[in-house]
Amino acid sequence: MYNLHNSTQLTPTNLEEKLYLEKLQAEEAKSEQLEEKIKTMESVQASFDTEKRHLENLNNIIQEKFQMMNKLCQEKDNALQQKLDQKEVEQCVSEITAAGPKQWVHTCKRKIQDIADENKKTQNVLKNQIAYHEKKAQENWIIACASVRSLVLQRKEVHSLCDE
Repeated sequence: MYNLHNSTQLTPTNLEEKLYLEKLQAEEAKSEQLEEKIKTMESVQASFDTEKRHLENLNNIIQEKFQMMNKLCQEKDNALQQKLDQKEVEQCVSEITAAGPKQWVHTCKRKIQDIADENKKTQNVLKNQIAYHEKKAQENWIIACASVRSLVLQRKEVHSLCDE
């Protein structure tokens, strides 16, 4: 009878031990899953960081190209304006020598008006080009900012998943 009593006492202890082992194994499995999840999220974080650096580099390149294009447009416009002015002066001189004084005054007034009109047209074209380039730069900046915001939101999601 004593042996039977001892064997019945061992059985609950064995059951407890078995339950604790099962709980321990379940916790270890959970821990491994969480570690894998953390590794995955760290990998995602690294790819987000890489993409952010890429987008920032792309933004810098676009800004530099915009500045170079703007400067180049201004230089070309200045050169064209100088050529135009030179040709108009040469044409005016040739017309003056070919015509008399009254005709010369009339021709000069007409040329002055033509030059003023051409300058207005050139100014409008340049203003439109500048507005276009500024709009493009602003669009690129907005795209870059949106990408950075998206990256930040994704990082927050990754961090919130890590905290879970």
